[in-house]
Amino acid sequence: MSTKGSKNSAKQPLRIILYGPQASGKGTQATILAKRYHLPLIVAGDIHRTAMKKKTPLGRRILHIVDHGKYVPSSLTNALMTPAIKRASRTGYILDGYPRKFEQFRFLNRLAPPTVAIELTLPTTEVIKRLAQRLVCPKGHTYHVTAKPPRRAGRCDIDGLPLAPRHDDSPAKIRSRLSLHRKFTEPVIAQYRKRGIVITVDGRPSIPKVSQALQKALKVF
Repeated sequence: MSTKGSKNSAKQPLRIILYGPQASGKGTQATILAKRYHLPLIVAGDIHRTAMKKKTPLGRRILHIVDHGKYVPSSLTNALMTPAIKRASRTGYILDGYPRKFEQFRFLNRLAPPTVAIELTLPTTEVIKRLAQRLVCPKGHTYHVTAKPPRRAGRCDIDGLPLAPRHDDSPAKIRSRLSLHRKFTEPVIAQYRKRGIVITVDGRPSIPKVSQALQKALKVF
C-alpha cells in the first residue's frame, strides 16, 4: 500500500472518490466507508438508473442514448450528478463511479473537489476469476459465490429474487471494460496523483483486511 497526502484542516469536509477495476471491491468498500465516516454515498450508476426508471427529463435523454447503444456524454452525467454532490459538498461525500472521464474531472474540480482519491488495484487475471463467481439479482444487488454469498443459495437477501451471472461477465467483455478504464479513468487518477491525494491499496486481500488498510491510510487526511 502507498499513501500520499497531508493532513487537512479539521473544518474541511472529507470528500472521497473510489476507483478500481470491476471486482476490486470498490462498491463494498464504499458502503463500509460511508457507514464508518457517516458520509452520504453517491453512486453514479444508481443515479443514472433511478433517473431512467423515473423518466425524468434527463433520464429520458439518457435512456434514449443507452437504447441506441451509445455512451452517455459527460455533459449529461455532470448535470445528473450535480444535485447530489451539491447537497453533500459541505458535509463531505463518498463518490463511486464518478468522475471517470477528464471532462467530469474538470467539472467536479469546479463544483466540489475531493480531498482524497482511493485506488483499489487488482490484476486482470484476478478480475476475471472474481467476476466468474459474481451473481446479481434483477434489481442489481450483487453477491459473490465465495466472498459475499447470499444467506439462501440462489436468492437475493434483500428481495428474494433469483440470482444469476451477469450477461456481460465473459472474459472478452471484461477485458473490453478494463480497456476503457485504462483509456479514460486512469488519466483522471493520474491528475489526482499529481495533487498528492491518492491512496493506493491492494484489492486482493479479504474485505476486512482491505477495509482496515483503507481506514489506516485515511488517518492522514
